[in-house]
Formats: sequence, structure tokens, C-alpha cells
Amino acid sequence: MNGKRVTSPVTYSVTVPAYDSSSLGKPVTTATKSLQRNQDVAAGTEKTRYFQWLSFIPQHHIDAPLLCKAQNTSVKYFSGDNRGFLDNSLDPDMYDSSWKTRARVSARVGSSWDKSQAPDWLNGWIDKQVGTSHGYDSNLKMIESKNAGTSGIKLTDSGVNPTTSLSYRNVNSSVALPLCSGAPAISWNFFYTARNDGWISVTGEFDQAPSTELLWESTTNSQDSNAYKYGCWYRFNNKGFEKLAPIFPNAEVDLDANPDIARPSCIEK
Repeated sequence: MNGKRVTSPVTYSVTVPAYDSSSLGKPVTTATKSLQRNQDVAAGTEKTRYFQWLSFIPQHHIDAPLLCKAQNTSVKYFSGDNRGFLDNSLDPDMYDSSWKTRARVSARVGSSWDKSQAPDWLNGWIDKQVGTSHGYDSNLKMIESKNAGTSGIKLTDSGVNPTTSLSYRNVNSSVALPLCSGAPAISWNFFYTARNDGWISVTGEFDQAPSTELLWESTTNSQDSNAYKYGCWYRFNNKGFEKLAPIFPNAEVDLDANPDIARPSCIEK
């Protein structure tokens, strides 16, 4: 990954995990999309698809909750990511920025390679990253740092449906602030599909805080860097950190697009 700018160090891993059905910190029901909705399509040109889900805090810093101040009276603020939504451009470096949680999955469809090899490798591929949290004193001097690690981001299901020529990925996340015991986790869950005819779709459920953005990437020739397309698919503005509490409903997203026909619209909520 090219590092144009990363304002906070991150911990990342690329894994092929076994199925994990552990529950999230705040209830986020499993996102589902009926595979029957994806009708049979003939095998066509190979298509490689990538999808990213990111959560971030736009501010440079935020006030530490009272719960956290009680645990460490010197900490007055916690770090944000100091950025807005990523530019909706074709810049291949558009993914280089800061975030609290990030997951990137891939799907390769329209080829015999995907059906034969993907269950062993590609269908278990997930690039997951978690930004490091910093605690600041009243003068915004950093006095502690810690990374929660990536174990809270899990690829819970993936595979290829040969009948419908469809690849699918299901990922969920529950990552809490590591500098404060008992702090609510940032939770989200998505179900992503890619079909031979070029259509991609995602359904998801997530906390209303912090900000969330979904990014798409596609190509019909993975060997040609000029053949890649990139862009924003969805943006959700932070509705307030109190929305992390279990009493507040989760936000939902349900999107379909075909980058081979038209550039997906960037929807903002």
C-alpha cells in the first residue's frame, strides 16, 4: 500500500480465518442478501472487484468521555483522524489516509480460476486495519497510545456460488477504544456480492458513529494498472458518539451497481 499520508500508525493483517460466529459488542444483526436475487448469468470476461468499508473520526481530537477521564484524570482528549471523506476520483492512492477501522475484500468472477482457486485463497482474503488511538492532556500533548489490534474484524463467511456465478463475502467488526475500559465498540457488518455480469451489491448495518465510507474498485484486466476504476459508493456522517449506546438504532445501507455500465453514484447521508 502506497503511503501518501497516514496521520496515525495502524495495525494491519491479511488473513484467511476460519468461520467465527462470535457476537459483537453492540448488537449488529448479520447483514443478509438473498442469493436468489442474483439470477443465473453466463460466464464472461474475468472481473476483479474490491470493496472497502472504513470508519473514521473527522476531527483532529474529541473530548474524552467522563467514563474515560475517571480512569485517567490526565487524559482530556482522544485522537481523531483529522480528515473528511476521501476524494471521489480515479486516483489509485485514494485509499491512503487515516481511519479507526478498515476492511478490504476482493472478488474475482467471470473465470474458471475463481471457481477452482478462490475457495482456497481469494475467498478467504481480507485486508483489515485498525488505527492507533492517542490520549492527550489539556494542552493536547500526547501522553499515551495504544492499538486495539485487528482481531475484532472478522471475515465470517465467503465463497463462490457456481450456480449463480456469484462471489460473496460477509465481514463484521467490533473494535473498542483501547485506552478506556468499558468504552463502547465501533461495530458494523456487511454482506458483499460480485457477479459475472459485472453487478456488485452490498447490504450492511452499522453504528451511527463515527463517520463511515464505502469504496469500490473494479477492473476487467488485473494486469493493466490503467484498467482499474475507483470511487466512493456511500458516505455517512457521524451523528454523535452517544449513538454508540445500545439504545440507539443502527444505520443501514443497501446498494447495487455495475461499474462496467456506469460509475456508481456516491450517496451521502
